[in-house]
Amino acid sequence: MCNCKTKDLSQNIGTEQSLYVRLPVFMRGQHKNTFIWIDKCLAKEIKTLWSEGIITTGCCCGHNFKCPYIGVDSESSERMKQLGYKVQYNPFDPNHDNEFYPKSVKVRLKFRINNYFMKLFRIKK
Repeated sequence: MCNCKTKDLSQNIGTEQSLYVRLPVFMRGQHKNTFIWIDKCLAKEIKTLWSEGIITTGCCCGHNFKCPYIGVDSESSERMKQLGYKVQYNPFDPNHDNEFYPKSVKVRLKFRINNYFMKLFRIKK
């Protein structure tokens, strides 16, 4: 879990809970901006992944009320597994393995159990 207090994710941008970071050069063609907002508690992990050449597509620490995740493009999925990341089932994209549990933010057991049953029964939200 993190120290975030804001449940309204739109209010998190620009607060002490987020950081405005420069995208690595290899990702700048995929975004219209050179800088993006990242949850502060995930920023170090995301920067480490970037240093490994991982292309991230989005991330969220969960703000202590949702399951945290790190999204990557399909080309980076296998490398994430090699780095020891566990795939998080996405009911909206059940045939892909491009969302992962972060290592730097503790994931509550209830989220892992919920994700397991969604995958087991292919439940869609």
